[in-house]
Amino acid sequence: MKKGGIVSIVGVYGPIQTLVPIGNVVNKGLTIRANQASVKRLLPRLIEHVQNGVLDPKALITHRIPPGVCVGWIPDFFCQAR
Repeated sequence: MKKGGIVSIVGVYGPIQTLVPIGNVVNKGLTIRANQASVKRLLPRLIEHVQNGVLDPKALITHRIPPGVCVGWIPDFFCQAR
């Protein structure tokens, strides 16, 4: 697998136990960008944009994660040998 890429995290605070192993991030040449989002204020507008066809979320989805495994998925993703 080719090294490098950007991981963008936008949202609210997550669980403390979802720490990212920085050594693996550096070895894979990743850039991490993160910011908070006012989810309660912006979610209705976002849903309206999706319903009206202004925004197509399919273009934004790069990985699909089954429900129930999200909490441990990010560290597992960075730790897997690729």
